[in-house]
Amino acid sequence: MFLSKRVSLARAAQLAQKSLGEFIDILRAKNLLWMDYGAEDKHLDDMAIEKFQHVDPHDD
Repeated sequence: MFLSKRVSLARAAQLAQKSLGEFIDILRAKNLLWMDYGAEDKHLDDMAIEKFQHVDPHDD
């Protein structure tokens, strides 16, 4: 159900009676993708990193 996106990752873990971390470990062990992280997500992360690299922590 999780892989077909009918339930969330957290709900799938709950249904499997596993903690979220345990469920993710199971998915990894089976080489199953457990999160969507596309090109747009990477672009947004890169922009945020670039922005915060130029922030002076001493500026108030």
